[in-house]
Amino acid sequence: MEHRGISTPGGDDLDNLHDKGIHLSIWNYPYVSENSPEFRKIETCGYFIRNEEGNTALFRAMADADDLVACFDFTNPDCTVWYKDRIKRALRSGADVIKTDFSEAVPENARLYDGTTGVESHNKIPFLYAKTVYEAMAEYFAEEGKGRIPMLWGRSGFAGSHRYPAAWAGDSCSSCTNHAAILRGGLSLALSGVAYWGFDLGGFYKTDSHGDECMPSEEEYLRSFELGMFMPLARAHGKTPREPWHYSAHVLETARRYDEVRHELEPYLYHCAVEAHLFGKPILRPLLYEFPDDLTAAGIDLEYMLGQGFLVAPPFDRKSYPVWLPEGCWTDFWTGNAVQGGRWITAEPDLDTLPVFVREGTLLPLQASDSRVTDAPFIVREVRIYQGGTAHTAGPADGFWYDTDESGKILRRRAEG
Repeated sequence: MEHRGISTPGGDDLDNLHDKGIHLSIWNYPYVSENSPEFRKIETCGYFIRNEEGNTALFRAMADADDLVACFDFTNPDCTVWYKDRIKRALRSGADVIKTDFSEAVPENARLYDGTTGVESHNKIPFLYAKTVYEAMAEYFAEEGKGRIPMLWGRSGFAGSHRYPAAWAGDSCSSCTNHAAILRGGLSLALSGVAYWGFDLGGFYKTDSHGDECMPSEEEYLRSFELGMFMPLARAHGKTPREPWHYSAHVLETARRYDEVRHELEPYLYHCAVEAHLFGKPILRPLLYEFPDDLTAAGIDLEYMLGQGFLVAPPFDRKSYPVWLPEGCWTDFWTGNAVQGGRWITAEPDLDTLPVFVREGTLLPLQASDSRVTDAPFIVREVRIYQGGTAHTAGPADGFWYDTDESGKILRRRAEG
């Protein structure tokens, strides 16, 4: 759940949310308006980026913004100490996740505390912004002693950003063709070491012929929603409503089905997340990552692997299109039909179907679609293993999957629990 604003609800409101297993993400803005009552006090402390003349660098964070703003200088150690305290206050009030939005708009002629220019720091500032917030969360959770793991939502970064998860694709549009651009960006990011990634389900923006913000079409929304449910992280977000109940009953029912499937798959997705933590393996993977000797797979960027076991081939704006299946036997996730790989097949999915294939040898732990996710190990209702195009219940000798306990200790679990 994401809350946008400067202040956060607290007390009974957040206690009620937490009792229901709902965690709060708050939107964070790294700029301060020159008209803010806090501005002069912060400026006096020297926590803002300065210009060439040594004055606070003022600029518009967006082209159509009314106010000029200043940006925090995250190269200044005194500023980061002060800023961490502000983040810890938000956590103390009950926030669970921080969305580190913006911070890329630094004037080119700026001069930072460490001597670098705005040009040199265009990507460094978003990185240091996320680093500061993540470290504040880690410090606070360590003091709290409950084994909680920090998480933020960041849209920009730099070399080393993979250490401060997670990332999302920024302000994407809703068109089905743009979904392909989103995927290509995610695959490139995965090869750069960023393991935890997602995008705005439904797209962040869509405009009509008059340039006014409007809702995505049902096709745009469903294609985006289905794709997002088979991504490392899933979040619906946009300038107009993105919840499925704002659309038709058919859209709502289809979205509910995909949401339930994702919930069932959470033990598998969490296994992939632990793999990323232990070994640096991205959760979203280009085919070439899993099949480095497959020369055809090396040139494919409109399909992807979700972990080691799932191959996903989105339609985007296509009605009929080729899908490359690497060598081996694959199982259609929806129908259970076996499909031999090492060849191209033709996909013609209806609007309710995202083509998904399960790789031979995949161990798939599943929880109940209506189960509640807590900090405790998953309650797995079924473990499937896919062999020769069929799925059967796994036994104790069929491998393991990763989980964690309430303290964050990593567990290797087998079918007998």
